Amino acid sequence: MKSDIPRIDCTQSLDPSFAEDYQAAVVHVAWERKQQNRTLLLAWAELLPSEIPEPIDDGEVSERIQDSYLYVRHVVTTAERALRWYRDCASGTVVRPANDGTLPANVPGVGTMMVSSFDEEPPWPNLVCSRSPVLPFLSNWYACPRVHHLIPKNFDLARLWTDRQRIRAEQWLAEQFHFSLADHKTLWGSVHLVAPNPVFRQLDRRLEASADATCEGILLHLQARAGQDVAGMHL
Repeated sequence: MKSDIPRIDCTQSLDPSFAEDYQAAVVHVAWERKQQNRTLLLAWAELLPSEIPEPIDDGEVSERIQDSYLYVRHVVTTAERALRWYRDCASGTVVRPANDGTLPANVPGVGTMMVSSFDEEPPWPNLVCSRSPVLPFLSNWYACPRVHHLIPKNFDLARLWTDRQRIRAEQWLAEQFHFSLADHKTLWGSVHLVAPNPVFRQLDRRLEASADATCEGILLHLQARAGQDVAGMHL
């Protein structure tokens, strides 16, 4: 997989042998419950490069809006489990985090959430490089993150809440995620896979003139992650 990673701003894919690049992951999930019906509101699976230690699980948070309950959980798990969970989502099965903070296996009887059918962007197993203005939950440290999107074909907010309830839900979710779904309405009901660059932390570049000023070139500097080597990469 390593030789495929450095191709910047182009379509890429995740090799099944990605375990050497990603070990831990965090699956961020927000959902709504009325009685026994649970609806996925937004989720993304964040793979962590092997130099990044897994975070501490900060538990589940919830909020009540009349007869509607909102939940947010940041599930710390393995990269392999996160990827399997994401691909289960693509097939229409969104496994709900368990009370102990784990992601149960996708087996008959496991708790799931209601979702719309999805369009995949781009077609799996391809991924594309993305930037934070497109996805507000992307961090600056990712360095050319590769992403994949599951976009709902029909997500009906009016089915969940009145306008007043929706505004309260958006405010509460903004406190948990530090961005507002009111400003990113197309994210409602969507799921995303985020694969930060596992080989280098950042790419610096600058214009540089020759000593005699007769020509110019671009100097590139790649800062490798711990235990990684950027030798042999192609731009």
